[in-house]
Amino acid sequence: MKKNLLLLLAVLILGGVAYYLYNNDSNGTLAEEYADFAVKDTANVTSFRITTLNQSTRLTRKEKKWLVNDKLNARPDAINLILKTFHQIKVSSPVSDFYAKGVVKRLSTSAIKVEIFTKNSGDKPEKVWYVGDATPNNLGTYMLLEVDGKKSSRAMITHLPSNYGYLTSRFFLKEELWKDPIALRMPAKEIRTITVKSPSREQNEFSIEHLGENEFVYKNLKTEESQPINFEIAIPYFKRASKLAYEYEDVKTEKVELDSIFSSKPQYVLTLENTNGEKQELSAYYMPVKKNAKDLKGQMLNYHNERMYARSSLNDDRSLVIQNFLFDQVLKADAILDPESVNK
Repeated sequence: MKKNLLLLLAVLILGGVAYYLYNNDSNGTLAEEYADFAVKDTANVTSFRITTLNQSTRLTRKEKKWLVNDKLNARPDAINLILKTFHQIKVSSPVSDFYAKGVVKRLSTSAIKVEIFTKNSGDKPEKVWYVGDATPNNLGTYMLLEVDGKKSSRAMITHLPSNYGYLTSRFFLKEELWKDPIALRMPAKEIRTITVKSPSREQNEFSIEHLGENEFVYKNLKTEESQPINFEIAIPYFKRASKLAYEYEDVKTEKVELDSIFSSKPQYVLTLENTNGEKQELSAYYMPVKKNAKDLKGQMLNYHNERMYARSSLNDDRSLVIQNFLFDQVLKADAILDPESVNK
């Protein structure tokens, strides 16, 4: 019983110390002001910039999408995670006096600076965070808040409610990690027609139209023949076509060679059209191989048998590389007429 009373007394004392530190920083500034990290309405966030000593990346909202450094589409999952962090972040407690100097020193030399711009803040950030490393138990993150150009003199320990782990890893800078590797994206329920054409005339040409409810029709564009398609086959096909990712962007091949490839006739042109008549388009081109290249069976190859080049309306003139394994499930007529045969 006595031990329990002593334990309770210790908890009360520590709680009182934490409360005092939370409400009084060493320079007499209002701790509440310097602990207000959260953004109340993330719909007002127009951009945010993440900076270290030698690198900076800015994410900017452009209508319904976000851009990385004003040129690349950003990953929706990463953006949503950051906005969630902006909104839900809480302060667990100020850093105690015992650790304060060491934490502030680390934050001043190695912190990640995060500037959050909103509709109301204009060219000046509404919030400026300095994100440090994790607490010893990895459940909190050392951070400083800057208000009106002045940093707090006391670091805080932050966390997200119901979230285990520290926050530092969410603020990465590499452009490659932020960009969205999506060649085409359109909600499956909004797609009205999927059309595959072959300007080279080497492949089948067809369209699949969603007529409403569970009614779909397949049309051979070369013969003009049409036939109904079972919704159990059509719906998975529409879902596959609704989100198609590229493998990587070719930034190493000489421009002259790439220009030659993309000036040739594409093997496929895939078009998604939604119920409002809006379209997205992807053109796929054979990928050249080295002279006398062979497959695993020793047969000569005229072009790469696992990958193609592509250009997408979502990615301007970037030289994308796509995998046949993924795209064959949409580009080939058998993906609808004989789904089990694709990629066998």
